[in-house]
Amino acid sequence: MVDRAAGPGRRRLRAAARRLRLHARVPDRARLHRQPHPADLRRHLGDHDRNHRSLVEPRLSKPISPASIHGGPVSTAPLSGRGGPVDGSETFELADGTVIAVQVSGRSDAAATVVLHHGWTQDHTSWEDVARILASDLRVITYDARGHGASDAGPRGSATIEQLADDLADVIVHLIPRGPVVLAGHSLGGPVLMAFAERHTTLFTDRVVGIAMVATSAAGIGRDILGLPGTITTPLLLVAPGILRLRTLSRARVNTRFPRLIAEAVRLGLYAPGHATPYNRKRTAIQVARSHPETTAALAAAIIRHDRREMLRAFDTVRTVVLAGTRDGLTPIAHSRALAEALPHAELVVYPKAGHMLPYERATEVAAQIAALASEPGEATG
Repeated sequence: MVDRAAGPGRRRLRAAARRLRLHARVPDRARLHRQPHPADLRRHLGDHDRNHRSLVEPRLSKPISPASIHGGPVSTAPLSGRGGPVDGSETFELADGTVIAVQVSGRSDAAATVVLHHGWTQDHTSWEDVARILASDLRVITYDARGHGASDAGPRGSATIEQLADDLADVIVHLIPRGPVVLAGHSLGGPVLMAFAERHTTLFTDRVVGIAMVATSAAGIGRDILGLPGTITTPLLLVAPGILRLRTLSRARVNTRFPRLIAEAVRLGLYAPGHATPYNRKRTAIQVARSHPETTAALAAAIIRHDRREMLRAFDTVRTVVLAGTRDGLTPIAHSRALAEALPHAELVVYPKAGHMLPYERATEVAAQIAALASEPGEATG
C-alpha cells in the first residue's frame, strides 16, 4: 500500500492520458435501441407491475443529454418511466430485460474506456463533473443502475449487489467489446466492482486494467457511520433490516416528488464543511428523490451485509487506487485504509477536509487519478 495525501502532479497525470491513442469502439450491433411504439415496449417488458418496473423524473430533474455512439446522435428506446419516456436519452437492455439509461461521451478512438459506477440513491449525474474532464481524452460510460435515476427498477428481488455486478458485466460485454477498461466505483459502486471481479473473473482479468475505489469499503459499512460509537450503531444495525424490509413493500414510484424538501438534509454525512453548496445539495437531492424506494431499501440491507474482504486478492494483478476524504461521514477514512492495506500494490490517496462526495468535491483530482490508470504503468505519476 502506498499512502499519500493528494498533491501536485495532476498535470502529469492528465498529460499521460492524452498521449494514449488506442481504439475501443462500440459494436455495430450493441443492444442500443431506437424508439419503439409504447405498446411494443409494454410487450417487451412483459407483465411486471408498472409501479415497480418504472421510474419518473421529479420536477427538479433535467433530461439526460444525448450522447454519441457511432459519431452521430442516437435516438433510442424510451424508458418505461412513470412520468413517460425520457426524451433524448440512450437506453440499454440488460440481460433480464430491464432497461437502463446510459451516457456515452468522449473520444471514440480513445486509449481506453472508463466506466463510472455511482453510489446508493444516486445516478450518473453524480459523476458528471469527473466525466466531463475525462471525456477530453478518454471514452467514458456512465449509467443509472437499475432503480436509480431514469432507469427501470427491473423484476422484484433483483435489487442486489450481485445483480448490479452482473449488469456491469453486461454493459462491458456489449458496449465495450474491445480495448482496455478502467472501472471507478463510488460508495455503493465499490462493492459492485468487488462483486463483478468475484463473479466475472475472466472478463475482469482479460479486460480491466485499472480500478478506482472512491469513498467506499470492503466491509462493515454503517458500523462507524457519522463517527458514532458502536454502542449506538450496533443496535441500530440490528433493527435496520426489519425496517428496510418494510420499506421494500413500498409501491411508491420515487422517494419523493419534492427534492427541495431534502436538499438541506443531504449534507449530513455526505459533504465536508464548505462543499455542501446550494448547487451540490440541489443535484444530490434530485438524485435521492428520483430513486426507487423498494430498490434502494433492498440495496441498503445488502450494503449492511456486504463483506468482500476475502475476494480482494482478485485485484492483485490490476492497478488500483483508493481515494478517501478525511471528513467522510458515511464511509470514514478507516474503511479506505483497511481496503488499501488489504491490497499491497494499491495506492491510497487521502484528500484532507473532503467528505463522501469526492466526485463533486474533488472532481479534478479524482479525474486525474482515473486518467492515470488508463496510462502506461511507467507514466502513472503523482
